[in-house]
Amino acid sequence: MPQYSQSLLAVTPYVSGLYDNVRGRSHFQEGADLLWKPNGQFQLTAALNPDFGQVESDDLVVNFSATETYVSDKRPFFTENQGIFDFSLLDDYSQLVYTRRVGGPSDDGHGAADINAAVKLNGSFGTTSYGVLAADEDGEAGRFFGAARLTHDFGDQSLGMLLTRVDRPWRDREATVLGIDHRWRPTPQLTVTSNVVGSDILQSGTHTRDTGGTVIANYEMGDGWRQQWLGMHFGDQLQVNDFGYLERNDFNYGHWEVRKRNTALPADSAYSSHEWRFRIDGLDNDHGLRLRRQLRISRNSNLRNGANEIVQLNVNSAGWDDLLTRGNGALFLPPSLDLVYERVSPRHGDWAFKLDAEVLSGGLGGNRQLGYDVKFIPTYFISDAFSVYAGPYYEHTPDWLVWQHDNLVGRFDQHTLLLDAGFDWSIDSRQELRLKLQAIGLDARARGGYRVGVNGRAAASNEPVDDFSVHNLGLQIRYRYELAPLSYLYVVYGRGGYAQDEFAGKTTDALRNSFALRDDEQLLVKLSYRFDI
Repeated sequence: MPQYSQSLLAVTPYVSGLYDNVRGRSHFQEGADLLWKPNGQFQLTAALNPDFGQVESDDLVVNFSATETYVSDKRPFFTENQGIFDFSLLDDYSQLVYTRRVGGPSDDGHGAADINAAVKLNGSFGTTSYGVLAADEDGEAGRFFGAARLTHDFGDQSLGMLLTRVDRPWRDREATVLGIDHRWRPTPQLTVTSNVVGSDILQSGTHTRDTGGTVIANYEMGDGWRQQWLGMHFGDQLQVNDFGYLERNDFNYGHWEVRKRNTALPADSAYSSHEWRFRIDGLDNDHGLRLRRQLRISRNSNLRNGANEIVQLNVNSAGWDDLLTRGNGALFLPPSLDLVYERVSPRHGDWAFKLDAEVLSGGLGGNRQLGYDVKFIPTYFISDAFSVYAGPYYEHTPDWLVWQHDNLVGRFDQHTLLLDAGFDWSIDSRQELRLKLQAIGLDARARGGYRVGVNGRAAASNEPVDDFSVHNLGLQIRYRYELAPLSYLYVVYGRGGYAQDEFAGKTTDALRNSFALRDDEQLLVKLSYRFDI
C-alpha cells in the first residue's frame, strides 16, 4: 500500500462582541487559533487571547455538599486531541488534568479568569506518545497551568507518566503533581491496571507532600463471567485539585465484584442481553474511621428495540460522615439504602424518552423514612431535523442534612422541582438553532438543628435553623451558521440567576419565582474563519 504524508497549517482568527444587558456595557475581544500538523506523528494547537467562553451551557446544579461537582468541558481547545492527557485515578470522574480549572474562578474571587494564551502539542514516535499542555491566565491573580505526558506501549504492558505544575502567585502557592500509570495483561484473561500519584504543595514557604494509588484487576473467567478486584489509597495530605479533580482525599477503599453477562435469551424476550453485577466494598478514611460498607446488586440490560435499562440496589451499613461538618467532627449515620432505575428509549416513530427514578433513605433517621426522585424527559420529533423535549424532575428528601457552621447541622424536609426543556433544529446543512432551558425551585423546611458531639452522635440543639428556598435559572438560545468548513458565526443569547431566600413555600412557587431571575442577561456574537495555509 502506498504511504501518504499530508501536512496542515491552519489559522483561525476570531472576533467576538458581548453586550451585558443587566450592567449596560459591552465587551469586544479578538484572537486567533493555530493548528500545525506537519505529519501524522505531530500536532501543535495554540490559542492567542483565546475566547474560551461557553457557547454551550452547562446543566444547572444546586450543591450544598462538602464535595465539588464535576462539570465536563465543552470547549473545543480542551476536548479535541485531549486523550493523551487522560490520567484517571480510577475513582469516578477523577483526573490529574481537569481542564475546567483553566479560565475558572479567579484566585482573587473576581469572576472567571481571562486567558492570555494556551498551547497544546502531542505526537508519537514508534510506540511512544507524548503531549504538552500549557495555559497562562491574565492579571495579578492569574495562574499558570502546565502538564507533560509520556506513554510507551510494550505490547502486553504500557507505562506512562504525567507531570503537572500550577503556579498561583495570588495565593503564594505552587502545586506539583506526578503520576505514573501502568497497564499489564499477563494472560488473555487477566488485566491489571495501576497508578501511583504524589503531590508537593509549596504554600507560603512550607512544603506539604503526600501520595496515593490505585490498583484494579479484571479476570475473564469465560461463559460470560468476570471478576474484578480494586484497591485505593489516598493520603489525607494528597492535593491534586489545583489542576486535577478528586472528589475527596483521605480514604482507603476496596471492592470485589463479580459479573455475569447473558446473551442467550429466548427469541420472544423483550431483552437481548443482561449483565448482572454483585459487589461488596469497604470505605475508611486514612485514620481508620469506617465510612461505609456496601452491598451492590445491579443489572444492565439491552432491549431488542434499542432501549437500555439499568436497575441498581445499594445497601449501606452504618458509618461515619467525616466531610459534612467541614472538619468539625465526624457524624455517625445509621444504615441506608438506595434503589435506582434508569431507562433510555431511542426514537420510535415520533417519540423518544428518558426515565430516571430513585428511592433512597439516609440522614439521621436511616431507613425509617424514604425519599424519592423521578425524572422523565420525552422528546418529540417534528421532523428528522427538528426535535423538542420537555420534562420535569421532582425530588423529595425528608431527612436532608445541611451544614450550618462549626459542628451545627440542620435537618430539613426538602422538595425540589426542576424543568428541563428545549429544542434542536438543523435548519439546513449550514444552520443550526438550539434552545436550552433549565429552572429549579427548591424549598427546605427545618426539622431542627443538631450538634455533632465528640462521640460523633447527633444531639438536638435549640439553636435556630431556618427554612430556606432556592431558585435557579439557566436559559440559552444559540444560533450557528457555518460559513465554510470549521468557520462559524455564533449568535448566543443567555439569561440566568441564582437566589436563596430565608423562607420556604410551595415548591411550585419556588420554581415559578426562578423565571424572574435576571442576574445575567447577555448577547454574544462571535465570528471565526479558518484559513488553510
